[in-house]
Amino acid sequence: MPEYRVPEQRVPEDKIFQGGNPFHVGAPIRDPRDFFGRKLQLQRIFEAIKKQQNVSLIGEARSGNTSLMQMVQHDEIRRRFNMDAANDIFIYITAEVLDSTPEDFFKELFSKIAQGLPDFPGENLPEKLDFAEVRDLLRSLRRYRLILLLDEFEYLASEWSVTELGFLRGMCMQAGLQIILITATRSPLHEVVPMDRMLSAFFNIFQPVRVGAFTPEEFNEFLGIMGRITELPLLVYEPDILELAGRFPFFVQLACSELFEATRANHGNIPADWYRLVRARFAMGARGHFQYIWEHELDIAERRALLDLLVNIAPPDAIRQEFEDKGYLAHGRIFSSAFRDYIEEVTHKRGGATLLSELVPAPTPAPAPTPPQVDNRRKDLPLVMEEKTRKVWVCGLEVGTSITENEFSLLTLLSETPGATYNWQMISKAVWGDEYLTPDKGRIHKMVSRLQEKLKGYADFELIISVRGVGYKLVESTPPEKI
Repeated sequence: MPEYRVPEQRVPEDKIFQGGNPFHVGAPIRDPRDFFGRKLQLQRIFEAIKKQQNVSLIGEARSGNTSLMQMVQHDEIRRRFNMDAANDIFIYITAEVLDSTPEDFFKELFSKIAQGLPDFPGENLPEKLDFAEVRDLLRSLRRYRLILLLDEFEYLASEWSVTELGFLRGMCMQAGLQIILITATRSPLHEVVPMDRMLSAFFNIFQPVRVGAFTPEEFNEFLGIMGRITELPLLVYEPDILELAGRFPFFVQLACSELFEATRANHGNIPADWYRLVRARFAMGARGHFQYIWEHELDIAERRALLDLLVNIAPPDAIRQEFEDKGYLAHGRIFSSAFRDYIEEVTHKRGGATLLSELVPAPTPAPAPTPPQVDNRRKDLPLVMEEKTRKVWVCGLEVGTSITENEFSLLTLLSETPGATYNWQMISKAVWGDEYLTPDKGRIHKMVSRLQEKLKGYADFELIISVRGVGYKLVESTPPEKI
């Protein structure tokens, strides 16, 4: 634990008690006065808009995707970048609240457009919309530049068909129309959609923009400005805040917020043991977010790299760069001492007694590939699973790529009744048990996408079929055999 670095200081009580806590923890930032950094990202977004190019924002949960989108549509920010206030229409939609169908999406879109354009017939649409009607409504807006800010876009991209995505792409590419998409996802688009959707050229029209950690300059700017606002010497505490929160914007806000609250609780005096108090409160507030990062944002290779970092083993260059972009590395180490403690706790590493293999089995060298041999006993069956060995056959061909426990659990569930649809809740419970009461659709999509890639080439049909807005099912044919 770092030592307290400055003598006890007093902050005027009227500043502490009347001004309120100015730090933002939890909710997106909507006021430009509270928004820091991201100058390069904003510049790239507005340059793309002027060139009528589409942008894919990529940032993990709590990295600031939503706050950045709020700034893009804010009048003050748009004026700074000389945008056309008269002919630009900015529409923000979070896909998480929709039912994932194109019809619901376009109704939400047209309803929001109608709020700004009273003559636009967005509030009196027919019960059923078809592509021709959508096309005509969009064409009626040809005099405007329509910028669609689509948050949580993975919920749409993973559900829409190739045809539906192709229609949206076509409207963006159509001569005479000015439709620009700014999407936000937690991972690159090619990682969050099932493989069959990647057949669409839709994903080729985006330029990626990473939303990750503050740069060192942005971090110091934040501490300097917020220090003046609160009269807390945040720049003096910069090494301690960096040790606790790295440059990850959400966690920096959380650490500074807890310091503010500790000072307010002490009647304007910064406690002599402030770091101990703030660190304890920070760890409590951050725990749920650490859990989400560990269980949802990281793959096996990334978890292994973080565990290596605990014992000062440098990760591969590609993973190190990815961690730095995301904000998971700062000052050459895991970004937060509290996150390091969390990793040690969940991997039972207290005292250094736990082996890495208890969490992540060490990779074994892959055997030399051999052409798959057809098993005539199983060639007429779409799927055969051997529970004891965890082997899988598709149309008589043994799947050569390792199937994980979670993937095998998913196949086991779907194979109980081929053709029957299993919803998100049922899949989540079968794969992860009661650990996740609320299904994580993005995580399920990602797992299915990886599994579909492993099974690709063993049959001339898609074994696992997406049922839009509901879940997944196994192709309906001869019931799969379990032995």
